[in-house]
Amino acid sequence: MASFLEKESDLESRFSRLPDWELKYKYIMSMGEKVGLLPPEEKVPDKLVQGCQSQVWLVAEPQHDKQGNVASIHYRTDSDSAITKGLAALVAGYYSGESPEDIVKQEPTFLSKLGLDTHLSPTRSNGLLAMVRQIKQLAVVAMS
Repeated sequence: MASFLEKESDLESRFSRLPDWELKYKYIMSMGEKVGLLPPEEKVPDKLVQGCQSQVWLVAEPQHDKQGNVASIHYRTDSDSAITKGLAALVAGYYSGESPEDIVKQEPTFLSKLGLDTHLSPTRSNGLLAMVRQIKQLAVVAMS
């Protein structure tokens, strides 16, 4: 599995090849198209990310080691908005596959490196940070 640094570098490289924000938004939306849909039974209120303007569902799937400890977490997402679904896929992909301890410690600095902190509306930026908070909260729960 790629490290946070490798994931960040890969995202920066991909985004830098796109000359304008229209193409970057299209790329983000294509990321959402690739993740598929959550089944209806997972689109329940306790999976909703609070603080998002659109509906965003986030599911954590802990992966256990031989001793039964949570070794890593894989996140799956869905949304009723194409751009939000892509942003959720971006954030979930960044944190997926990492240990709960590393997830909790890793700040989402990649968002500003990609320029998302300045190119999203304030409500989308707040929703994106709400997704990160919930990802980290689920990691804390997995550690206990």
